[in-house]
Amino acid sequence: MSSEREKSTIPPAFDLAKFARDSDAKLRAVSAAVEDTAEHMRSEVRIATKPGMSAVRNDEAWARTQNGVPALAVPAHKVKDLPLDHKAGFLLSLMDGATDLSTLVEVSAMDRNEVLRIIRGLQESGVVEFR
Repeated sequence: MSSEREKSTIPPAFDLAKFARDSDAKLRAVSAAVEDTAEHMRSEVRIATKPGMSAVRNDEAWARTQNGVPALAVPAHKVKDLPLDHKAGFLLSLMDGATDLSTLVEVSAMDRNEVLRIIRGLQESGVVEFR
């Protein structure tokens, strides 16, 4: 009776090295496409914008016109169904209905322009309102 070490193995039916190279090439192509798409997006929110929204986005000027505090405008149980990225979700988690916009910028530890762009996108999409 032969031992386990003496049993022959069956070689793979495909070229493993070629498969690895092809897989890496596909991964690089997908990563490049994702980065390219993210670069061209105007908002971190993946929600279709409402008709009539301004094409020019001056977030600093927009921030100066906002009175009150940002708060969730949709039911909390529907937030999980929204197509939001991690940054928008994080900012939503900071909106307690008592924290104003400038405080949100400070406590988020994110770039001011990025925070303003995300919150403006959330407001224009109807996810957030200022009360």
